[in-house]
Amino acid sequence: MFYQFFILSTRGDTLLLRDFRGGILKDTTETFYARVRLPKTPSVFIVEGTSFIYLKVSGLYLVLTTRVNVSPVFAVELLTRISTIIKDYLGVLNEEALRKNFTLVYELLDEII
Repeated sequence: MFYQFFILSTRGDTLLLRDFRGGILKDTTETFYARVRLPKTPSVFIVEGTSFIYLKVSGLYLVLTTRVNVSPVFAVELLTRISTIIKDYLGVLNEEALRKNFTLVYELLDEII
């Protein structure tokens, strides 16, 4: 269903990248960041057949990518719950906490998705 999950900082640094299916190129983070910097970018958009669904939380972009038809509401709800779970485990959801506990976050992602 979902091909990738990644978290970017507002500067475009990739903090986490989890590739579930391997069907999308690794430069999707750069493609996403270039597009999201444009004014009034919607939460769901498509670039070259890849759908990007994102949520901005605490200055971080939580992003899901897919190449199949997925309900955007389901994807946004999943991103919301992922952010809530990470915040519950780390105490706070920010760049520093993710860098210190990235192995825990990867394990949580494996359990969630």
